[in-house]
Amino acid sequence: SYVANQAMAFAKLGVTNASYAQAFDIATNVIGMSNVEAAAQMRSLQSVADSTGLTLSKVVSDFVTNAPDLSRYGDRASDSFAKLQANASATGVGVGKLSKAMIGLAGFDEANKAAQMFNSVFARTGVVMSTTSVMLAKPGEKLDYMIGKFRELNLDLSDSGVQYQIDAIASSIDG
Repeated sequence: SYVANQAMAFAKLGVTNASYAQAFDIATNVIGMSNVEAAAQMRSLQSVADSTGLTLSKVVSDFVTNAPDLSRYGDRASDSFAKLQANASATGVGVGKLSKAMIGLAGFDEANKAAQMFNSVFARTGVVMSTTSVMLAKPGEKLDYMIGKFRELNLDLSDSGVQYQIDAIASSIDG
């Protein structure tokens, strides 16, 4: 079957059969995908690994670990995970921390805290983060908005000082 062949191909790339089965099970039973959609999800994980330079094993592991948070995105879970993984790779902040931070940004207090932290650090630059924009953005857009603000500063997201600031903001939201 296609799934068995895909599992063997993933094994050649360092993903254990148990990890593959767990990720496939999450796609079907937690997120609610059909077997065909779950197989496509697994291909999507391979694309995420290729585009971020991470090992497929790491991407599958992150997907499995963050499944409870991803399930709240429903049919957007795959796209949300891909965005989280790409931004985690670019910023050096873990997928789990970014995911929990984005969920935490739903309320005014958390969005305001994140915006105030950003604005206090980068006040002299003229780049301002809006509490309202953070709070009202859809879950998948919150991270794009915040990372976009860092990019407006023309900062290298791989710089350890920038990663520290992003991590501090995510930590303040995640608790």
